[in-house]
Amino acid sequence: MMPAPGQTSPPNDTTKLMQNICTKKYSYELIEQSYLDSRTNYVFRLADVILCKAEVENELNGPSAALPYLNEIRARAGAPEYGDPGFPIPASKDEMAQKILDERGFELVFEFHRRNDLIRFGKWVETTNNYLQSMGAGVTVTEDMKYFPYPLVETYLHDEMANANSSRYLH
Repeated sequence: MMPAPGQTSPPNDTTKLMQNICTKKYSYELIEQSYLDSRTNYVFRLADVILCKAEVENELNGPSAALPYLNEIRARAGAPEYGDPGFPIPASKDEMAQKILDERGFELVFEFHRRNDLIRFGKWVETTNNYLQSMGAGVTVTEDMKYFPYPLVETYLHDEMANANSSRYLH
């Protein structure tokens, strides 16, 4: 089982806690040491498009319009669909948006979508601060920090970029 935060021992003698687990989603033996080692990397995934469609339908037409797209992804993954026993259909736009965000996290894990998804759904600051707090970090992020600073070379060429970096990141 996946341990709960702070859990250090299993609930019984037949259960083993999963700790220090990593993904092998993109693990493979390198052929060359160069960055471009003749491998094909995905550019766009159909699951991403379907989840984007669910997001759009939810915003425009409500949760019932988004449900078929969300369930399509869950069915393909072998997960229970919303409407099955124990998985009630999200009733509001906000509840459906959270389910879509959660599903994007499951489906697109380790594909570098999460930060942008959290920003788009308006949950980046809250989620990041909750994580930092749970890890005992004495750092708090703000709305301004969701934007990356301008590249250093560009700030040498454009004073307004240097000033924007200073006002945003040097508090």
